[in-house]
Amino acid sequence: MSSEQIPTEPVDAPSFLAQHAPHIDLTRLTKTPRPHSHLTVILNPSAGSRHAPQLWTNLVQPILSYFLSSARNTSWLDWSGEVEGTRDARDGERIGREIARQAKEGRKEVLLVFGGDGTVHEVINGLLMREDGSVREGIEVELVLIPTGTANALYYHLFPPESASYPPSSPLSPLYSLLSFLCPAHSSTSSPHPLPLALNALPTGKKVLTTVVSSTALHACLLHTAERLRHERPELEGTERFKVAAREEAGRWWDGRLILHHPRRYDPSTKSWVEQGEEEVVRGPFSYLVSSLVSRFEQTFLVAPFRSPLSPLAPVPGEASIDVIAIRPLRRRATRALVETGKEDQAREGFVGRLWEVTGEIYDGGRHVDAMYDDEGEEGSEGKGKSVVEVWRCEGFEWVPDTQQSSPATDASQESSDSDSALKARLVCLDGSLHDLGPNGTLRVEALAGRGVRVWA
Repeated sequence: MSSEQIPTEPVDAPSFLAQHAPHIDLTRLTKTPRPHSHLTVILNPSAGSRHAPQLWTNLVQPILSYFLSSARNTSWLDWSGEVEGTRDARDGERIGREIARQAKEGRKEVLLVFGGDGTVHEVINGLLMREDGSVREGIEVELVLIPTGTANALYYHLFPPESASYPPSSPLSPLYSLLSFLCPAHSSTSSPHPLPLALNALPTGKKVLTTVVSSTALHACLLHTAERLRHERPELEGTERFKVAAREEAGRWWDGRLILHHPRRYDPSTKSWVEQGEEEVVRGPFSYLVSSLVSRFEQTFLVAPFRSPLSPLAPVPGEASIDVIAIRPLRRRATRALVETGKEDQAREGFVGRLWEVTGEIYDGGRHVDAMYDDEGEEGSEGKGKSVVEVWRCEGFEWVPDTQQSSPATDASQESSDSDSALKARLVCLDGSLHDLGPNGTLRVEALAGRGVRVWA
């Protein structure tokens, strides 16, 4: 949310709720049985634009305190009144481990998290991942999200801004998850939903849980290049830095194999999933390759629209699946013809324009999934009628990069060293954190059901 939406002083909770949420009747809460729960407030003061402390003090704390003092039957909820703040990078994992250590049988752990996707990622990994790489079982956790990160992909996936029920301009916009938790009686749709997870196995033996994205190719390299630009060109801020990074990397292709387990493939002609058997091997090169557990990576960047709760093709609640979105440039006949005649540099340069068109359609309600190559006037060609973007839903996959691939020809101002090019061929992004697969490394990803973790939506 923008700083203009955050109150400059603590709100009067009854007046605020009466004005902006008149449909909520706290007196009904006394009639709603709730399981015994323990509340932990987790706040990352460095997330996003660093608004979390102000949002807690001026909006969330007054509402939470009002709820606890107004509802007569609050013996089910234990809260010390304290806030657990992250102290430095990856400190969310420490907090998650501590919550797991103190968890008691028969008690739900409710985590009210101020932060973005990175904060949630850290807390979940600390909570559920054991040192031996196994996933901890038996802990019942409910997440309540307050979106104070940069993109807040998980939050806006659960509360789509295109839905009339969740207007992003409303003063309630950061409170949708909180109000679902505090006031489940006000709506038949307010409930905690299983949190989709993916278990990522790295060549080092380390295993990482993700709640948003596992990616390579352009998406991962944008983060790498944007971090370099942060130091080289400090005048670039926010999305502008990523735009410059995108221009640097858009002509690059990534070779490798994508091995999909139990995939279904989206067919744009029938607007439905088509079973593909137990395994499908998809060969590069790729210009874009991401796997997603959510519908979007930011409010309007609807990269995996079929995961949206508004989509008729959405996963069944609790389903262990992940959606894979790929763009392979050689599916375009004109691009393939240039490569076959030895004009690969020209092919890369020419495909960039098509890539930008598709990116624009991602921002336009996720229309990219239906983009076709038949608008190029290539009658009788193999490329005619092929989809620009390929979408699969699968139970898991392996990414096997070709680390010997070459980088595109660039001018002197953009030229990368051989070592940097090799690194970019191996990079993967796990919920915003970059990992190097190393020479001959493979990323293995397995979709999981919620494993006892639910999120209020």
